[in-house]
Amino acid sequence: MNISKNYNEKELTLVIEGRVDTITSQNLHEEINNEIGNFDSLIMDFTDLEYISSAGLRV
Repeated sequence: MNISKNYNEKELTLVIEGRVDTITSQNLHEEINNEIGNFDSLIMDFTDLEYISSAGLRV
């Protein structure tokens, strides 16, 4: 899984590529939590996401 972060003012876009599964979902969770308070709006771009498991959906 690759995560790219792009800020536009107080809008954060996370571009998520690859797979979000039981192993990688914790990394996604941590990336979001690390940015809490830095954005008013969150966009998650799944254009290049190949797979998401129920653990990824839970995040």
